[in-house]
Amino acid sequence: MTLTTQQLKKTDYYLMDTVECFRLDANRKIDPAKRSGLGQFMTNAKVASFMASLFANIKGKINLLDAGAAVGSLTAAFVHFNGERFLGPYEK
Repeated sequence: MTLTTQQLKKTDYYLMDTVECFRLDANRKIDPAKRSGLGQFMTNAKVASFMASLFANIKGKINLLDAGAAVGSLTAAFVHFNGERFLGPYEK
């Protein structure tokens, strides 16, 4: 799915909070032993935010691979922290 700039600007400003709720809910529903055995760690919002903050000097077309993509914490953090750079300030 491709979103237009206008659609992205209207995206919920609290994207990270929403994704963190999904992550916590998923973690409650999966047996910890099974999750560990499968190597499912589901990056928390604080770590995902730190990782997204490491992107610098981004120009042109962006291709981002979120290798985990359980609930999308890393992708959400990237959009949250880098979206303003490309799309302008979020409307609050």
